Amino acid sequence: MWSPLAINLEYIAAYIANDVDEIRIVNQEFDDTDIKDHIREFEPDLFGVTMSATDHSSGLALCRTAKESGITTAIGGYHPTAIPDEMLGHSQVDLVFRGESELTMKELIAQGSPENVDGISYRDNGGIVHNAKRHLIEDLDSLPENICEGGSAIYSPLGEVIAGPLYGEEGILYAELDLAEIVQSHYDFDAVGHYSRPDILQLIVRETPQQTVVYEKMEKSELEASPGGQKKRFEEAKE
Repeated sequence: MWSPLAINLEYIAAYIANDVDEIRIVNQEFDDTDIKDHIREFEPDLFGVTMSATDHSSGLALCRTAKESGITTAIGGYHPTAIPDEMLGHSQVDLVFRGESELTMKELIAQGSPENVDGISYRDNGGIVHNAKRHLIEDLDSLPENICEGGSAIYSPLGEVIAGPLYGEEGILYAELDLAEIVQSHYDFDAVGHYSRPDILQLIVRETPQQTVVYEKMEKSELEASPGGQKKRFEEAKE
């Protein structure tokens, strides 16, 4: 399983821990290993991706990589939940988990097929099947108490991990912070990060050489509307 922020996958993993041989969660906030290397080493039967709208392209790219190795792919999160038909329009996506997925994943593993498993959408015979809606888990005490193995870490203002992550043991992390980096971090432009908003702001890189100075002939109406033209009319009015 892959996740940018893995807490939701930790819940699912804890819920199915006794039903599968092994689970691997790759949190790319910490792990920059190529996903192909993880697939080659782990050889998963199911490759799951949780995504938000800003992870749309990167999530589909991950599914494409897994699909090239013949692995069944599943996606979940509020973004796929909102547009399951669109997500299943991509050939690299086999299953869409809608809503809470702890019980959905457990039933899928037990049955070995998405048929009649609430909360799943999938393709079948050229069409798309939307199974019944998965109801919320009412008894939260039924969820496993231990959902993760830790992972505490300290980040610098520039986003670098400077202590940790700490897994599988108790401990206290210490680190020295350069507070001057706080000011420096305010100048960062995160064009492709987890919280990027390409619908509002884009970074466009032109690969062809550009001219430093470009001369353009202005129409009379544009010239009069320019600051220089307005100043001239003001001076004429004063005279």
